[in-house]
Amino acid sequence: MNHQTIESGRKNGSLDCGSPIRKIHDPSGTQTISADRNRKFHSPFTVAPDSRHPIFIIFIIFIVVIIFVCVFFILACIILVILILFRLFIIVLFIDFFIVLIVIFVILIPCIFQLVFVCFLVIIYFFIILIIVFFIPIGIFVWRVCKLLLLVSVVILIPIVFIPNIFIIIVIVIFLVFFIFIIEIQCYSNLSAQYRNGPKNRDKMPDQRPSLLR
Repeated sequence: MNHQTIESGRKNGSLDCGSPIRKIHDPSGTQTISADRNRKFHSPFTVAPDSRHPIFIIFIIFIVVIIFVCVFFILACIILVILILFRLFIIVLFIDFFIVLIVIFVILIPCIFQLVFVCFLVIIYFFIILIIVFFIPIGIFVWRVCKLLLLVSVVILIPIVFIPNIFIIIVIVIFLVFFIFIIEIQCYSNLSAQYRNGPKNRDKMPDQRPSLLR
């Protein structure tokens, strides 16, 4: 390293007086980079990840939505248990219905984007296969490549499509169980109240449970 390189490094603040100097050459060998031995050297050829990248933003939004749904579902279960303990059944029915709507919409919004992305992938694969079939002479190798592309697309798309839908089905089933449980408790509480008011007519009391629960 010559005297001009050291002086320019001192002017730019990258070198300290009396600090040992080492030479670092780039792969092409056309540029000499000076660095302090006691400092971390960041190569100009490495690119730092950009936090404003669309994929990074979409990933953060997806994580936030999952956290929001989980927290909201836990709070909803706690509220439902408290209301059931205090026997506020009408309020429970309204809140349960409201929670079902919100959770379904919160989960369906990411699924809409997901289905659009899946359709986009399917269209891309379809056009790739069409181009291969119509513009390239078909042989055994090309046909095997087409089948491999189809297999890869199916293996990739099945988890993307079905995993969130399974989550939606589980959430809906849980809330339906809450509905049935609440209606069942309400019907039995009404029956027990009527039995207490008229103990002589217990055998004549009709079954007031919903038809699905009889």
